[in-house]
Amino acid sequence: MFKKIANFYSQNLRIDLAPASILADLSPENETYRSAAERGDFVVCIAQGEPQESVYILLAEQIFSQLSEARDSFESLRSTYPAAVLSH
Repeated sequence: MFKKIANFYSQNLRIDLAPASILADLSPENETYRSAAERGDFVVCIAQGEPQESVYILLAEQIFSQLSEARDSFESLRSTYPAAVLSH
């Protein structure tokens, strides 16, 4: 599971839940995303950056085989980081 992120400004965090197929389309060179997409997996990502510029750096991600597990993780992160920008 994700570990609590230290030394951050929560208003600059972004939490995403997406099918791996979308990430594989956006980053076709990424073998992890391509493999996860082939299995039909889902990815929960935590990124930090500048919302006004839409520029983010990936801090952590986790791949889930079941949408329900990914959704549970997403909801847990949402409660841990209530000021984060959410996308699912």
